[in-house]
Amino acid sequence: MKSDPTSDLKVMAQEALDSLLSMIEQVDVEGRIECDVGDGMIEATCNGLVYLISWHQPSSQIWVASPISGSVRFSYNAGDALWYDTQSARGLLSFVERDICAAFSLREQ
Repeated sequence: MKSDPTSDLKVMAQEALDSLLSMIEQVDVEGRIECDVGDGMIEATCNGLVYLISWHQPSSQIWVASPISGSVRFSYNAGDALWYDTQSARGLLSFVERDICAAFSLREQ
């Protein structure tokens, strides 16, 4: 039986979101960030700023809404098995770590 590519991407997106949540918890050594997690999304809040990471099913992308970088979209590259920024080819995990640390004045790990 053939697998559904959209379903496979959703699973990979959820795995990426799980990795991002773990990374946020690791860089938040002081426990200042409040994370609300829902189906396909993470909303991180600190000092009145909101950082949103979500799976966008229609485009098969992970979208980031950052108080610093604005809206950034990431597409999956099957060859590398990684998510990349559609504009500048930055990797999702490293981008979010740098960006969220800058947004919430945290130190990168």
